[in-house]
This record gives sequence, C-alpha cells and structure tokens, in this order.
Amino acid sequence: MVKDNIYFHNVCELEEVGSGVKLHRFPIEVEKNINLWARERSRWSCGCELRFVTDGDMVEITLTSNGYAGDVQIFYGDYPLEYHNFNADERKTIILSRPKGLKDVTDNWYENNRFNKNVWRVYLHGRFIYNSIDSFGYDIRPPHKEEVPEKTLLTWGSSITHGAGAMYHQNAYVNQLARRLGCDVLIKGTGGSCHCEKEIVDWICDDLNWDTALIEPATNMYEGFEPDEFERRTEYMFLRLSEIQKPTFVTTVYPNSTFFKPTRPEYEKIKIFDEIVREKCKKYSKGKMILVEGREILTDTEYLTADGIHPNDYGHFMMGNNWYEKIKKYM
Repeated sequence: MVKDNIYFHNVCELEEVGSGVKLHRFPIEVEKNINLWARERSRWSCGCELRFVTDGDMVEITLTSNGYAGDVQIFYGDYPLEYHNFNADERKTIILSRPKGLKDVTDNWYENNRFNKNVWRVYLHGRFIYNSIDSFGYDIRPPHKEEVPEKTLLTWGSSITHGAGAMYHQNAYVNQLARRLGCDVLIKGTGGSCHCEKEIVDWICDDLNWDTALIEPATNMYEGFEPDEFERRTEYMFLRLSEIQKPTFVTTVYPNSTFFKPTRPEYEKIKIFDEIVREKCKKYSKGKMILVEGREILTDTEYLTADGIHPNDYGHFMMGNNWYEKIKKYM
C-alpha cells in the first residue's frame, strides 16, 4: 500500500476521512464479514509502519490518534530514534531529523541488519489517521526491495499475538521473533476476537504475501464456542493453509491462570480444543503444518502480567527466543 510515496507496511486499505486516511490492517470487505470485536481490532494500527527514503536531512509527518491514546516509535533503519505519545484524538506533527551519530558507525555494523540504514520507519501502536508528510522539497520514495527484509512472517491469533502485555509494542514477541529471524512481520492478531472465520482464512491464503506463518487459533474460542464449531472452523483453516505448501506453525493455547484452576469450566475445554489442534496438525502435516505446544513457548509463570493471561515484557522476550528456536531453520 503506497500513498504520498510512503509504503504503508501491514496496512491493507486506506480509508479517506477528510483530513487524512485511516489505516486498516484487514481489507474493509473482510471486516464486514467477521465478528464485531475483530472488526474493531483490525482498525488498530498496531504493527503498522510508514516507510520511506529521502535525501533530505529533515522530514515532518503529521498523524492523528483516532479515538484512543497511542504511541509512535521512530526508527532509522533498525535503530530506534524517538518515541512519541499521543493523547486521544490528538493531532501532532513529528519532526524527523537524520541522526548524526550513525555517520560514525562503520559500514560493517550494518551487515546483519534487517533494514537499510536510510529507511525511515514510523512504527504505530494504537489507532491512527495519517494526515500528511513534508520533505521540504526533497524527493521521497518507498524503500526498494533490497532495502527491506527479503522474507515475511505472518502472525495471526489472540491479544497475545497482537502484542498485549508488552509495555512497548516493539517488545511484543512477534517483533522480537522477527528481529531474531531477520525477517519482516505482518501482525494480524485481533485481541479477544480471533474466531477463525472463513473470510480471514481465505484472505490470508489467497491475498497476503508471506513465507512462514505462526497461527494461534484456540485462545479466543474456548470461551464462547463449543468444540464441534471450533473443529468445523479449524478444519477449513487447516485445509486451506495446507494447500499453499508454506511452513505454518500452529500453537496450542499458551499457559494462563486457567491452567491452574481445575474448578473452572474452561479448564477441561482447553484440553479438548488443544487436542483438536493436535489432530488437525497431524492430519495436515504433509502440507508443511508444524505443531508447537504453547507450554514450549511460554514456559514459566513469571512470564505473565498480573492478569494471569498476557506475557510481560520479559515474557514476550523469552517467547520470541523460544519461537526462534522452532522457526529459524525454515526462514
């Protein structure tokens, strides 16, 4: 997605709203056919980036937080530069100045980086409207293919995959994992609302460009759905994903407080849902489907925040490391 010679990464559609454009992580036509909360979550810009290259030493970019507080992190290549907080519905112009300190870093330091050192990356967390960019008359362009990672990891799942629990969204395990793998990442998590709808499955399989996928299907479905409906939806999901013959990692539910409360009705249900995932992975294993147990990724309760569900920053970091060991040979 390109506008004003900016590449909008992890964005599928730009919706005109007068003074700018809203960023949609899912196509609007897909949003219309999924559950309400997933529609709302798909409009959160979490993991969306505005990427561009310019010869000028200064750029002004104007953004508006859409209904909620949010934050923006600026990267120069792989290097964090600035962090900006937005209040709800706040419009703000951010001035980007080329960092002088990196000029003293030898070119050898850049050899293992994911991004070319001249790529500006405006990383969003929250709901945002892009308003405008001013490069002060200097040319601006989207990054070239060789200036960004060659391969892409797709991530789809619950709020954990969406990045919940991390103090800064860049600390989310999917970002930690992508950095370790040296790849790009498409974050398609929908907190509290990943219900494995057919429309999302078809979009992922038919329209998105990715090399390896990480899927967390059960976490948002063991409450509110019966096993037969979960099995019906995931049967279609596994079938479609297996047809495209790309490495697809599917995890059982990550451990949470329910795992330690046998009196809760969800305690046994999680076991049933996890077994369905195991059976489907085995059935479609010839389609490059790889099962990973959630307990092998989130291995300790100290990884969790006080809500007993979401990982803290340390947990996200360790989950990223654990996933790296599972996926590295496939990327």
